[in-house]
Amino acid sequence: MKSHRTPGTGIGRKAVLGGAFAVVVGLGSAITVVANAAENEVYDQAQLLAACEEKTDLYGKADRCRFEPATYAGFTGNLVQVSGVDSNCGAGEVSREVRWSQTTTESNSIEVSASVEAGLSKIFSASVSTTFGHTWEQSQTKEDAITVGIPPLSAGTVFRGAPLAKVTGRMVINFGSRRQGHFEWYAYPTLEVPAEDQPNLQRLVANTRPLTQTELDACPDVPGGSKLQVDVPAAKETTVQEAAPGAAESAGSFNASEQHAVD
Repeated sequence: MKSHRTPGTGIGRKAVLGGAFAVVVGLGSAITVVANAAENEVYDQAQLLAACEEKTDLYGKADRCRFEPATYAGFTGNLVQVSGVDSNCGAGEVSREVRWSQTTTESNSIEVSASVEAGLSKIFSASVSTTFGHTWEQSQTKEDAITVGIPPLSAGTVFRGAPLAKVTGRMVINFGSRRQGHFEWYAYPTLEVPAEDQPNLQRLVANTRPLTQTELDACPDVPGGSKLQVDVPAAKETTVQEAAPGAAESAGSFNASEQHAVD
């Protein structure tokens, strides 16, 4: 803790606090509160982050908050189905333009309300943009279409692994007066965020498979009142785009082993 000097005197803040401590000792039981102040502190990272956006029970409302990013690492999310099912009830393969859409949303290792996270996301994104040049919105939707060759009596769907990034860092939360004994507190969130600004991380797969019996029953009858009798290929996955690895970046802007609060 830095020593703050009192105007007009040669006595530092530490010395003044030392004198006050001696007075409290003379008050008997009151010394318990002062002596145990550090161990009685409540360190609640969720409320500290929430204090950046709203008044909290433990800390009230912060005067200002800033995010100091430490690392940014892009990666490809798990494959999920992002299109509807496009059926081919015909006897020959057809090419279909299959549209797909996927929404990815920021997640935070420290649980806060949706409204608080929306406000924090702007702070996170602005700092990461300044440090690494990557930006995102709390929730992002990507839409597009690809051409899929669908065999006879088969269905086609599109699966996508979304571009994502893992962000680490610390939020520095400042208060105008002491909260739980300190003016400044730290919280250490780990974020998983959309990374649509890095399309190279995207993975696209077209899947074709035989129609289920229910889907076959929904196909129209062919002339003569019977269903088609054709050889149906087995299920197949075709990679439309393979993801390229993303470079991990580190700012080294803070030491995560630091204490959670400072005077």
